[in-house]
Amino acid sequence: MKGKLALIAAFFLVGISPQLAARGETTPPYPIVNSGVWASNSYPGDVYWLDNERVLFLGNEHGKLVPKEHMALLVWDTTKHSVTMQKQNFSSLCYRNGVVLLGQKIDQPAGGPWKYRFFRGPLGNEQPYEKESKDLLDPLNCRAVKTNAGHERGHSGRYLLEGHGYLDLGEKHAAPRMNPPVMFFKEADSKGVVLTFGVRQIERIEHYDFKNAYFLYGGFFNASTGVVTTPWPKAIPHPVWWLTPEGTVTEVMIPPGVWNAGGSVQLTPTQKGVLVTYHGGAKSDRDPGNQGIYLVPQSGATQKIVSGYAIHVGVSPAGCKVAFSHAPSAEADRPDHKNRRTLKMIDLCSEGVRP
Repeated sequence: MKGKLALIAAFFLVGISPQLAARGETTPPYPIVNSGVWASNSYPGDVYWLDNERVLFLGNEHGKLVPKEHMALLVWDTTKHSVTMQKQNFSSLCYRNGVVLLGQKIDQPAGGPWKYRFFRGPLGNEQPYEKESKDLLDPLNCRAVKTNAGHERGHSGRYLLEGHGYLDLGEKHAAPRMNPPVMFFKEADSKGVVLTFGVRQIERIEHYDFKNAYFLYGGFFNASTGVVTTPWPKAIPHPVWWLTPEGTVTEVMIPPGVWNAGGSVQLTPTQKGVLVTYHGGAKSDRDPGNQGIYLVPQSGATQKIVSGYAIHVGVSPAGCKVAFSHAPSAEADRPDHKNRRTLKMIDLCSEGVRP
């Protein structure tokens, strides 16, 4: 097996959709379907697709904000336009391949951190799950682990899906300004494959079914200073990488956009291009300004498809539909009875098709 740079695909910003300019745009380029149900805005967003029609998330079926420890586990059927409650009083959710890991707050000693109990298993048949406070979360497999991948070699690492191996992110106490290449190990005793990006360039790793590959990206690593910075420099494209379970790497370049002006950015791949969720650029509590979700397609103009405050974007297995917790403005995301955050959905493969 040999790791290699299979393809470099450059995305160019050749034009801007008219939707970028207007506050309160009346006709977004894609129909936005609103569940009408309040959804958590906690990271990573607690939004997962069970299949290409149903979304699993934490929220409140009554449409009102609730404290984190009292959120319900809900399923939104986007075809039947129905929301059903599975369980109540949970504060965290992880889902992968039919298995869920649920966290429940149970106590907060005076002046101390919350204590939790956990449940894990097939959706609908979760069982009590032992997770000690010092245990680590393996987010790709929704499980607790005692040590990270590569621990036996004195290295830091990230587990990939079971059977896919792990990524070695270098020595735990390596010089802070160094950027050695990430190593891919198919098995614990296999010979590692040197990948085309460095350990300081990777912050997010997620697997997407529609590509059967991992999508990786991070902050800007300045090789001259050895420092990782945000926001990304205005004139420099942002590289992201696809990694297959066989170790093949594909690099994609995201062109600069309004999101380079400051604020945090999350990148999410779809069948139609990469979504840039931009947390910045608001003009006021009522006017989100440039804040929102942008679609950078493989060709053509970048489009602002959602205006306002969105968190993590969940992608359907086919890569067409995306779901996200969203409020139209900061004022609509207040921590009180005026909160209007809801779970919404867009089908990126149905542009122009409206209900």
